Amino acid sequence: MTRFEDNPEISRRVSTLIYVSFDESDEVRGGPRSILMTARHLRRYKPTFVLNRANSYANDIRSSGIDAHVVPAARVLDGFRTAPFQEKCRRFAHLFRHNVDLVKLAGQTRAAIFHCQEASEAITAGVAMRLTGRYVVLHVRDQSGGRLRTFLMAAAIASRVIFISGPLRNEYISQTPAILKRWIASRSEAINNGIEPGVAKTVRDTLSKIEARQDLGLNPSWFVLTVIGPLTPKKNQLAFLKAAGAKLLALHAGLRIVFVGSDRIDASYSAELADVVSALADKERVVFLGSLPHAQMTSVYRATDVLLIPSVREGLPRIALEGTSLGCPIVASRNAGNEAGVINGETGFLVGLDHLEDFVPCVERLLDDAYREGMSKAAVTFAETAFDVRAVTARIEDLYDRCLNKPTFRASSGPLSA
Repeated sequence: MTRFEDNPEISRRVSTLIYVSFDESDEVRGGPRSILMTARHLRRYKPTFVLNRANSYANDIRSSGIDAHVVPAARVLDGFRTAPFQEKCRRFAHLFRHNVDLVKLAGQTRAAIFHCQEASEAITAGVAMRLTGRYVVLHVRDQSGGRLRTFLMAAAIASRVIFISGPLRNEYISQTPAILKRWIASRSEAINNGIEPGVAKTVRDTLSKIEARQDLGLNPSWFVLTVIGPLTPKKNQLAFLKAAGAKLLALHAGLRIVFVGSDRIDASYSAELADVVSALADKERVVFLGSLPHAQMTSVYRATDVLLIPSVREGLPRIALEGTSLGCPIVASRNAGNEAGVINGETGFLVGLDHLEDFVPCVERLLDDAYREGMSKAAVTFAETAFDVRAVTARIEDLYDRCLNKPTFRASSGPLSA
């Protein structure tokens, strides 16, 4: 087999096939936005995106001057164990056709790297890429959530594994069986998501808090606490509101809790959240803006006094990066992703998931204008130094380089040498 790296000009010609799949909600969340930002800054590799369905994200890619192809596919692994035998056969047939189309596209685009965002993608599509002499980069963006076995299978297929934060990588390694720890550590590294400091500075300089609130229909005199994300158990809005909602509203008559995110993903959860709000004495001070266009999110951050992230788990939340780059102090639950996105006591506060009531004293401290302004400046500095997308992209390209200097899957003697 001819190896891609045999050509000395390869890093200037070869394409990276970036695979992004969507569930039935079709919602474009932080992960796809992060990888698109990185792709826009690649200099020595040509990115080509492949999606499992056509949606607004394909338009975003193409408007960035990057090719996007749609290769339809269902999420084969969802509920696979309990599916009837005929359904399993149908899914395997669909997967085979999907992978044939992927391999054809990889050949047409001269792709040597298959860069995927989920363990399931590495398992269902990565095998075909490895068997045709390509390299698979698995980009882990979330905590394991009980899916460690799936991750280990995907890691065995992948050539390299990227974790989007150091704490996330440490968490996965700590959960890995002892016999496999060194193996996972040797083939993985942490590379943060990125932000564009210049773009953030322009927004800070040109969009005032008053203008941002006018855009969203929010009163300029309010003290705004913002919770961003789809209304789902993972984002933990329900437990947060039960533990801290009433006490937060009691801190200040002008305080408002503003939720931004879709209520269509989990209807029963959204309904339960609405019931909790309706029981509050000051329920009119809890505002739901629903799902907003991504272009309007700059107004959300600029309208925010304090950004709240009560999530059960995160890899490295995009909202933390965007929020800090636009000067938002953050109060967040303590998990691997939030620990990477918040410096406790400097750019915000971290509170235990079992003590969500501790959001209240943290917000109370941030009611002080001078204290909040100091933390806001620290947040901007942190974002610019830790999450500059140019540094992120350089590390991604370096990882690609190292992949191409290794033997192909067929020549590999085992997972440690892949």
